[in-house]
Amino acid sequence: MTTAKHSHSRSDRRRGGFTLLEILVAVAVMSLLLFAAFRSLQQLSRVREAGLSSAGRERIAQLAMDRIERELVGTLLIPLPEKIERTEHPWLFVGTDNVVSGAEGDSLIFVTESPARAASQTAQELRYVAYQVSAGDEADELALHRTERVLPDKLEKDLPSLNDSPIVKDVALFSLSYVDDKSGGTLPAWDSTSEELKDRLPTAVDVKLQLYSRKPDGARITGALLQRRVPLFVRPIGGDKGECGEKVSLDDCLSRFQESLQALSAEEQQAITVLKGQIQGKCYDPDNDPQVQALRAALRELTGLDAAEVCTQQ
Repeated sequence: MTTAKHSHSRSDRRRGGFTLLEILVAVAVMSLLLFAAFRSLQQLSRVREAGLSSAGRERIAQLAMDRIERELVGTLLIPLPEKIERTEHPWLFVGTDNVVSGAEGDSLIFVTESPARAASQTAQELRYVAYQVSAGDEADELALHRTERVLPDKLEKDLPSLNDSPIVKDVALFSLSYVDDKSGGTLPAWDSTSEELKDRLPTAVDVKLQLYSRKPDGARITGALLQRRVPLFVRPIGGDKGECGEKVSLDDCLSRFQESLQALSAEEQQAITVLKGQIQGKCYDPDNDPQVQALRAALRELTGLDAAEVCTQQ
């Protein structure tokens, strides 16, 4: 009788619930599983954030390159007129080969008719634009700055002081080099106020930009190297025509009705740019060059101007 009662009591306990030890073991196992799941989610979040950060950094670099390219394409240079002192002539194109904080960080000052503008601003005005770098927060790290100001009355070759925030941080490299078709090579620096390169523009500018980004653990890594060659279509306006003899400089011709070209739409200006690019830097015979005849026809259609008459004026 007694044995039967004890057996019945043990069966009731098993049906009534878990022991304290069983509950503690279950809680411990659940905690381990939750901790493992949390760590996995945390790691995935870090990887995702790092990927978004890297993509964002690449996008920032691309936007900076777009801005530099647009302003370089709009570069203008007027050679020093006779009987004018160099210091009284504000036009220049000066690029310097620099190393800052152990990294390549070049600088450039130039005059452009295509400065960056907000969508609501349509006026095109000449501007002095300078790109330069300063030391970043870490070793071998740079910050890229852009400074814009109105065209001064006199020559100003010195880089402006850096009182504003950089347009791009965590820069690994900012490099500029200059293609010179006349010498058949590429130069690390350019100075249109020097005797060697007096009142000349390079044929094109090679721009390189590279940024740092971060791994999920916070370690710094070097991003992709972006490279662009930016042709400078407009040759110095009103320069020496000695090399052309009796022929005419294309860009000297176009400069005589530059105001009318400014009124064209973006598509029309692009068409002019393409035509100019096909015969950039060349002298031509106003009466017999078929490329120039095509350009004249396009100008006449787009602007209503008789370019043939304008271009043949001496």
